[in-house]
Amino acid sequence: MSTPKEKSTQALRWNIVDQTLSQGLNLSINIVLMWYLIDLDFGVVVVPMVVLGFFRVIQDLGYSNALIHHRDLDQSDLSSVFWFLIFLGFLFTAIMYLMAPVVSWWTENEYSGDAVRQLSPVIAVTSLYWISESLLIKRLQFKKIFMANLIAISVSGIIAIYLAAHGWAYHSLVIKALVHVVLVCAGYFILSGWWPSFKYDRGSVQKLGSYSFPLAIEQGLSELAKNFDSIIISRFLGSASVGLYDRAYKLVTYPVRQFSAGYNKVLFPILSDIQDERMRQSEIYLRLLEMVGFLVFPASISLFIFAEPLTFFILGSGWSGIIPMIKIFSILGLVMSMSAVGNSVFLATGETKLQMKITVFTRILLMVAILVSCLWFRKVEIVALVYTAVMCLSLFIEWNFLEKILHFNFEKIWNALKPSMMSSVLVAAIFYFTLKMWNEDVTRVVLLISLMLAYFVLYFVFLKLGNRIFFTQNVTLLKKFIQ
Repeated sequence: MSTPKEKSTQALRWNIVDQTLSQGLNLSINIVLMWYLIDLDFGVVVVPMVVLGFFRVIQDLGYSNALIHHRDLDQSDLSSVFWFLIFLGFLFTAIMYLMAPVVSWWTENEYSGDAVRQLSPVIAVTSLYWISESLLIKRLQFKKIFMANLIAISVSGIIAIYLAAHGWAYHSLVIKALVHVVLVCAGYFILSGWWPSFKYDRGSVQKLGSYSFPLAIEQGLSELAKNFDSIIISRFLGSASVGLYDRAYKLVTYPVRQFSAGYNKVLFPILSDIQDERMRQSEIYLRLLEMVGFLVFPASISLFIFAEPLTFFILGSGWSGIIPMIKIFSILGLVMSMSAVGNSVFLATGETKLQMKITVFTRILLMVAILVSCLWFRKVEIVALVYTAVMCLSLFIEWNFLEKILHFNFEKIWNALKPSMMSSVLVAAIFYFTLKMWNEDVTRVVLLISLMLAYFVLYFVFLKLGNRIFFTQNVTLLKKFIQ
């Protein structure tokens, strides 16, 4: 019988494997798709995907997190929530289908409306596996989640690439989403071993709703604000511009969001088990923040430095328009990764209403800033810069409230991040001037790989020399997850 600590470590290890392979596989699939599709193809599905993403976030009304948070739930509770979510899933599917004419009008592109209709069944299928996924997470069975995700990503990606190569244009992206959600649903249902009973208790739904509804509002507003930029750009700057913007954003932030979602899936149930022990929660939070900085600082800053040669080497000159946005979003990815660590704290401590209030304020500020920048400057690079600046402000606001919840001060956050940040900036400065002075084509494979490897080697050398204890602790922790 494994101890709780062993189960948590094993769960985190499998989750890291899942997120690492998922990120690598998804990134590879997206890059290959960009070889066959143009920015307009991606632009056609941006707003439909935004609509789909919004409904997928709010459709469970936060019940999936409520199921993880509450300790004593029986079959009646689970089945009641399942049938309620099924009802919501089909309701939102119908609403999304009927929104097609609105999307066509907004984007001035009839193909976007067609994509909305074609993608709407994803919501109904998603509602079928919310309970199964929540149970797998609650039991820390991340090996099973990894198996289901790997099969779904691989099969849907192969099908999409084949279709894109044979001229299916944006339809290949739509079919990829449909195949993926069907395979994930089947995998979670089979691997969780849970099946619903034909029972419905309104009291069970209401009991869990007091926790979940504020969370659903927060997540819905967050999703709307996160994609508000794409919605506005699609209207005022066109499908091609939003296609470039969306590709840059997702290529940079997708790995970060997947990585963040991965450790939050493990961190949330762990913190929930010790929800009355603030000191232990504080220690875990700062330790994870330190490790995130240890990994993400060098990755984000190296992406900023090598954005141009990487783009030309991997995607070709046809995608040169995304280079400025990749540089800007590399900083955004860093901010998002640190902000995501605090999300589990709000959930585990039951501070969902506070999180909702913070989100309402910061996301409204974000939407106003994006709208003004888009209408005033009419440049996607400016919109990307404004988005990043507001998210930096949002992070500091979240830290201010987390200090009060977990009873620590900003100095501890600074001490957790300082070694990684200082080493990354120092090494980045060296390589920035190296690239500026280089006279030859740095997109050549051997040179580019050599420079990037040298960057990370120098980063870890400087970090070890500057703070040996910090370096040793994080390397040891990573080794435990890998072993």
